[in-house]
Amino acid sequence: MIRRAVQLEAEAGSADPELAETDVLRIAQEVGLSEANVRRALAEHRATSGGLLVERGLASRLCGPGLIMASRSVPRPAAEVQRDLESHFKSNESLRLVRRIGPASLWEPDRGVFASVMRSVDLFGRGYQLAKKSRAIELRVVPIDDDSSQVVLTADLRY
Repeated sequence: MIRRAVQLEAEAGSADPELAETDVLRIAQEVGLSEANVRRALAEHRATSGGLLVERGLASRLCGPGLIMASRSVPRPAAEVQRDLESHFKSNESLRLVRRIGPASLWEPDRGVFASVMRSVDLFGRGYQLAKKSRAIELRVVPIDDDSSQVVLTADLRY
């Protein structure tokens, strides 16, 4: 019944009011949804909305999207996951931080001569797939609760 009401609201083009997290949790409890699943859904919504990389232009409409997104919940605190992924991006993927806005950070392949040579020679067998195949990577890590987080990687594969 609630699902149908939501469909009708969407068809009518009604505005999408923002609810506070406490209100969402209260409503979910009233309809019998588990708090853990609601918190995860909220984290997924926060992690996938308002990204730094945006699909625009005629080319994306004609040729299809150039952005690919992967999302996963991780049973570790968000700060720890963010730190480890950023360290991996710098040391193993030859990416450099371009910008950080809230829980999102934007990365691009390091353009330095040394980094370019390391990627082309690949002495250590790292592959550098993110740096070789994408123009930019957006990393977004959002806490679900104190011990878990939602991670979203968006790769810009347009060239």
